[in-house]
Amino acid sequence: MLYHRHDERLWGLLSFLLTGELAQEGGDWVFRPARFLPGMGIGGLRGYWRFVMQGRRTAAAYLARRGLPRPQVAWDEMRAGLDLARQMAEEER
Repeated sequence: MLYHRHDERLWGLLSFLLTGELAQEGGDWVFRPARFLPGMGIGGLRGYWRFVMQGRRTAAAYLARRGLPRPQVAWDEMRAGLDLARQMAEEER
């Protein structure tokens, strides 16, 4: 089960994942959590670092399984988008 929340601008992200078993008991469904996996916003800087590093490992394994190269990031386009978002935020104020 994935939980996440954030504000209306998608800042302040908090997330975690619970793994476990979903079973039917009588007429009800019951979730029995077995493992807690912290995501963004949990564990401070150490938690953030752990989240980023796990994402890097997961991505590397995904690419390796498929024999794909690591994609190149268009940093100039990313910066332009960030500049535009900042400009739009300033205009809202």
